[in-house]
Amino acid sequence: MHDDDPNAARRPANGAPGWFGHVTALFTALVVGFQLVRLAPAELMQADSRSYLSFSAVATAGYPLFLRFVEHLPGGLLGLPWLQLGFYGVTAWLLASSFRRVSDSNFGGGLLLVLLLGNGQVTRLSFMIMTESLFLSCLMLLLALFCRLVQTPRWPALALASLVAGSAVLIRPAGYALLVSLPVVSWWSWRGALPLMQAVFAAMVPGLVVLGSGMVAYHAQHGLWRTQSFVGRNLFGKAGAVVDVTREGADPKTIRWIAATVAPDRAVIDRAPTAFDRFRLLVPYYDVWRWRTLDEALPARTGTPRDDPAALDHAMFRLSLDVIASAPIAYLGDVALNYAALWWLPDAMTHRQLANFRAFIASLGPLPDLIRYPAWHREHSDVEIWMLHSFMMAALASSFWWAWRLAATAITRTPASSLARLGFVTGLLVQASFLLTASLQAGIPRYVWAMWPAISILFVSGVLEGLRRARSTSPPFG
Repeated sequence: MHDDDPNAARRPANGAPGWFGHVTALFTALVVGFQLVRLAPAELMQADSRSYLSFSAVATAGYPLFLRFVEHLPGGLLGLPWLQLGFYGVTAWLLASSFRRVSDSNFGGGLLLVLLLGNGQVTRLSFMIMTESLFLSCLMLLLALFCRLVQTPRWPALALASLVAGSAVLIRPAGYALLVSLPVVSWWSWRGALPLMQAVFAAMVPGLVVLGSGMVAYHAQHGLWRTQSFVGRNLFGKAGAVVDVTREGADPKTIRWIAATVAPDRAVIDRAPTAFDRFRLLVPYYDVWRWRTLDEALPARTGTPRDDPAALDHAMFRLSLDVIASAPIAYLGDVALNYAALWWLPDAMTHRQLANFRAFIASLGPLPDLIRYPAWHREHSDVEIWMLHSFMMAALASSFWWAWRLAATAITRTPASSLARLGFVTGLLVQASFLLTASLQAGIPRYVWAMWPAISILFVSGVLEGLRRARSTSPPFG
């Protein structure tokens, strides 16, 4: 670049035009503004909303405290969609701009921003009293900080990343999966010139302080030194899916009771013709077992007070571990099914698949404990469905590709590119989140949308890497 270049002051050091940030900021503002002035795409109150508003024992402290802050603002909770979607738009723009610097590609940064703002299933979450929207903003801020750290390690950015990751955990416990990235980024920061103790301190202490603050808030509300009381309840649904009466554990009497209680439901589920039909049937039964069929009789059988959520959760956790220990293969099969569902999104069905599933459900007649299967599945264009499947498979392939690339650079002792490091740590976040979800929960689309920014980075980085390799292997013209 020459000193007399009139565009020198408006062009970043990597040679990209300075107008990118202005254009994308305007685009973000227009998209967010358009969505706010149109009819709300979802009801503000959802099934889980009251548990956050009342800061119930099954909720972590982050989102209930955020809601209490919003209630004191002008307009109260009616202004929540504006605030949540505003946070989402700002962090989406920040992530796209940071990714453009890492990838040195205006196309990549622009495509990422379109994916972040263009998925209606994701942006509609901002119109609900649910944890996903605020969690998504934290995730995008964390990824934007990682974009900076893989290029130039700085302890303030690393400390802020730790703080954001800790906050994400208190907003949504699935954020525990984000913590696996901090040791990796801390290692790179140390190798990139930060003193070892400074890197360790920056990566650990802010997050621990945030988690400790969340425990203090939970104790003030419920008198318990913990962040939540629902892991056992979540796992209890999985226990109903895998309980094996032929393998008695430490409490064989209770295992026989669980198996007998869920036997009619399991008989229906076992009639599913395909693995994903089985998954679709299992999803509503997970909730039936852990919230009604098994939950109602459990306190009397275990001597646990029904009004003590922590004790009830502990009893569920203990029994679930006993069931899983007596049927580990069945549990691993259930985890694998839900992990596959998170990547394939089997609820997204073509017209033919949906018709076949509805016919199968109709052939079952009244469902035990459910009576009627929930009206969850809607018709979509077959093209849209296959595009979504292809997108998710490309992101999955990209996560494995970046892991292989980083391993190859480690073996050959060659420096890894910033994009390769970002791709690896992003893939690590998604894989950890999906494995955690599959181990404790059902692999429903809501948990996929909560990781949408990271999945989008995997897709876009994979596209850029594919284009780069295609250009490098193309024969020259002429």
